[in-house]
Amino acid sequence: MRKVLIYLILGKSKKYLSIIRLKGKLYKVDIQPFIPAGKELEAWKSALEKGKGA
Repeated sequence: MRKVLIYLILGKSKKYLSIIRLKGKLYKVDIQPFIPAGKELEAWKSALEKGKGA
């Protein structure tokens, strides 16, 4: 079981939607506000881009 983070932009609020991919289906776990800054934000962007291809 693998957790997948999806970056959402809802209006002006930035949140990460945490979902679990199980047997080909996606289950929403929780939405928690997370606003990374600087290098951390770039790391998240690259991780998300890599995650799309995986």
